[in-house]
Amino acid sequence: MYVHKIFNSLLLIALISVTMLISACSSKSNTEEVQTEEILAYLTNYDEKTKSLTFDEIEWIDQSDTGRIKELGLDPESDFPSGFRVYNESEQTKSLKVSDDVEIDVVNGANLQEPLIIDIQELAKHIQVYKPLFYLTINNNVIIKMSEKYTP
Repeated sequence: MYVHKIFNSLLLIALISVTMLISACSSKSNTEEVQTEEILAYLTNYDEKTKSLTFDEIEWIDQSDTGRIKELGLDPESDFPSGFRVYNESEQTKSLKVSDDVEIDVVNGANLQEPLIIDIQELAKHIQVYKPLFYLTINNNVIIKMSEKYTP
């Protein structure tokens, strides 16, 4: 009987320990949570001093998105001459810091399947010439990746 009580106590301690270990491994504190999002935006400026990118977020709508077309009151025939529409609810810009090791790729006119990899200085020049459309990957309010969207 005494051995049985010791065995049950040890088993209970082991179960509690395993439960605590699993709980500790699976929970994250708020400071550890990573919030990553991807948006589509026109790039308007890069400030090298602050390492901040200014952009205007937009929405890409193609003809297959009938629900959104109806919601916005668009005409599927006349409002989509190229099969898509860039919807810009507000021309308000936003600025975010750019990561020191940001990945940047732009459309390669010679081979659309293989984008060109560029650095932030080349992108700054690109922005001055064009108003490029980019997918921005943002992690905790810092831009970590930029990929130019091909527009026909």
